Amino acid sequence: VNAPTVNNSNEFTVGPTFDLKPLPWTLFRLAYKHSWRDAPNYDQLDKKFFEAKRSRGRVSLFSEITPSETLSLHAGFEFTGETYPGTTLGTQNDFNYSPSIGLVYAPAEWIKFFADYNWDRSDWKLDARATITNSATAWTSRGRDQVNTVTLGSDVDIIPGLLGLKLQYGYSDGVSKVSASGNAGGTPRASNYPSIINRWHEFLVRLEYNLHKNVGLN
Repeated sequence: VNAPTVNNSNEFTVGPTFDLKPLPWTLFRLAYKHSWRDAPNYDQLDKKFFEAKRSRGRVSLFSEITPSETLSLHAGFEFTGETYPGTTLGTQNDFNYSPSIGLVYAPAEWIKFFADYNWDRSDWKLDARATITNSATAWTSRGRDQVNTVTLGSDVDIIPGLLGLKLQYGYSDGVSKVSASGNAGGTPRASNYPSIINRWHEFLVRLEYNLHKNVGLN
């Protein structure tokens, strides 16, 4: 019989955002948010680790430089750190890093090209065991997920103000690695997982018809 799930949970988030424009053609944005989530009546035997009490901090950096009317460059970085205080089973922490760069080039009013590169990485730690009181069968898993993504595309005004076309291609290459240790003398034995490699191709074609300046169909 599964243990009952958490019926109610409260999360509070606070944090400032700063926009700086030292020059008319530059923008720098810095943001920080911290959130706390409670989990009354959370039962570790339920193993719904995503429902546990959590503390999260997130830092975001963004910059945009527009050296000319036809070219815009941007870069960003985001870090998210999560911990699960008071939890002995399940996810102990999770740290995510996401830097990115990109550009937009508009040689004419009716067309623009864009390109972006993103690198995402997640490091996590998980504690698992057969029972809370039996440490002989406990083990610790550590994982790392990484994804590289490249996106290229263009926006074209086929009929300016009325009909637009967007073409976009994206390619992602990801790898997941999990290592496990512990449970000396226990069964089953902890062992590393083979690396998992994923590759994605995505091609997007979108037409947008503007019925009104504030209403469109795509």
